[in-house]
Amino acid sequence: MGVFTKDDCYSENFPVTSKMKYDFKYVKEGNKMTDAMKELYDIFKEESKDKWIKEGKKEGRREGIKEGRKEGIKEGVINTLLILVKDGIISVEDAAKRANLSVSKLQKYLNEKM
Repeated sequence: MGVFTKDDCYSENFPVTSKMKYDFKYVKEGNKMTDAMKELYDIFKEESKDKWIKEGKKEGRREGIKEGRKEGIKEGVINTLLILVKDGIISVEDAAKRANLSVSKLQKYLNEKM
């Protein structure tokens, strides 16, 4: 692994890496290589950034849909319980218990929606 970390290390197994390191350190053309590597790095960085932004947006949409479904189901349960209370089938107390809400909170929903 020294071929990657030591300035003066040369390895027959990694001739390209070794030559690039030598050029960076001793040859004026090494600057051209440095600029080329920087340019490649910048291109790769932008492509990676775009990829991760797209992935983040997809994940955000998935999370939003999941949360929206949860809220929709909860609202549907509350609406159904409100109808049952209004029709006199169950009491406000029973509906609140089933909805996991306080009686006053369910009463507030009842006043707003019915």
